[in-house]
Formats: sequence, structure tokens, C-alpha cells
Amino acid sequence: MKAATEVNGTFDEHGAALREARRLIDETPNHQSYKARLVDYNRDPAITFADIQKLLQLVEEGLTRTLAQSASK
Repeated sequence: MKAATEVNGTFDEHGAALREARRLIDETPNHQSYKARLVDYNRDPAITFADIQKLLQLVEEGLTRTLAQSASK
């Protein structure tokens, strides 16, 4: 919360990390069967712990890119 407020001036509980995670989940094969993307992705028996780790890594990379682009403007 503190970091988001310092960077954005406000805290949004549905912030950039959750939006990025949802965007990435929308690119997965089973995404259309998910009603609550984050919860259902996590509960999907086809999803492994390694898949979740990879998703979080991709979220982090996407946010890092976004912040770097914002900082260079």
C-alpha cells in the first residue's frame, strides 16, 4: 500500500499487479471456464505450482517494464 501510494498518489486494491495477473490468465487455454480468474486459476487442477510461480514472475516482469517506461517519460 505504501509503495503504491508513493508512486501513484493513491492505493487501488485492484491495482496494476492484479490487472496484470488477470491479463496474463486471460491468455491461458482454460481462461474461458474461469468465473473468478485469480481464484479459479489457482484452483484449476491442471495448474501446477510451477505455473503459478511463472505467472507471478511474468507479472513482476510486466510491472518492471511498465515502471521503467513511466520513469523514462
